[in-house]
Amino acid sequence: CTKKSESVQYFDGLGRPIQSVAIKATPLGRDVVVPIEYDAKGRQAKSYLPVPQPGTANGAIYTNPLANAPSAGYGSEKIYAEKRYDDLFTTRVSQVVPAGTAWSQKPANMAYGTNAAGEVKKYEITTNWIEGRTDSGISFSASYAANQLMKTSVTDPDGNITTEFKNSKGQTILVRKNDGTQNVDTYYLYNEYGQL
Repeated sequence: CTKKSESVQYFDGLGRPIQSVAIKATPLGRDVVVPIEYDAKGRQAKSYLPVPQPGTANGAIYTNPLANAPSAGYGSEKIYAEKRYDDLFTTRVSQVVPAGTAWSQKPANMAYGTNAAGEVKKYEITTNWIEGRTDSGISFSASYAANQLMKTSVTDPDGNITTEFKNSKGQTILVRKNDGTQNVDTYYLYNEYGQL
């Protein structure tokens, strides 16, 4: 018996994917469809879970793939994760709401800004040539002045905060995790060639 896997993806007039169909992907030979929706500003705001269909359409597009969600085992659950975007910066995500009715009450929140003076230490790699070999070391020069680094903070559903600081080249300088009682810092250092 030869097994094969077939899938079809459909795009709208703007070239954006709108539906993915895994043909006869279930053990009973039914299609599994992932619908893709966009908000009024053309952003993918919802990410749906795959929805098994009652049969197969042999690769044809489904006009209402979500209609089978309740009978496919999802019941009345919220079957999509949702991105909520910043009002000022339209492509920047401010909140991610997970799939599932219970989990939708525990979103992850994002905050954006810049560093404060003294908030991030500035480490540098020093490289010397000693007896035909490279000798590298780490030195602490000072702390970054205010507004030198981009700061992105994510608060997870349990209230833990992860803050990432990046320089103007887009290199990660520091990832700081906080469990509500203490910071755990991981610094990233780059040599003169921009290598981590």
